[in-house]
Amino acid sequence: MAGRTLEILKVAQARDVEAVEICGVDQLWDGEMECFHAGDTRILLLKINGQFHAYQGHCPHQGASLAEGELDGGLLTCAAHRWQFDARNGQGVNPKSARLKCFPVRVVERKVLIEVDLGDIKDSEPQPCGNCNERRSP
Repeated sequence: MAGRTLEILKVAQARDVEAVEICGVDQLWDGEMECFHAGDTRILLLKINGQFHAYQGHCPHQGASLAEGELDGGLLTCAAHRWQFDARNGQGVNPKSARLKCFPVRVVERKVLIEVDLGDIKDSEPQPCGNCNERRSP
């Protein structure tokens, strides 16, 4: 399996992105979300029906932390002004014109890897955000 990890990392680097280990697969339960930093990039990681999804960690409306919102099934709601997103693909539900930036997610050897632009990573290990490190569940 180590060869597979190296292959994924090489593909990611060829596209000017870095595959960053965010956490272990057991860190989130189904229906939970948690915010992480990978360098200067805030990432919201969700687990829905056994699948991981990663998005920008802030609402595109006014920048509120999405980790402070609610995750109810497949619906992510921002706590600040109640904007809503489909948690499976980041598409806006209310308003429909909104969309969250998605980060490709891979699970390799029970580790969750997120592909992040190389320019956003500055030699730091991913860690829970200082102000949004609580796990949220419905």
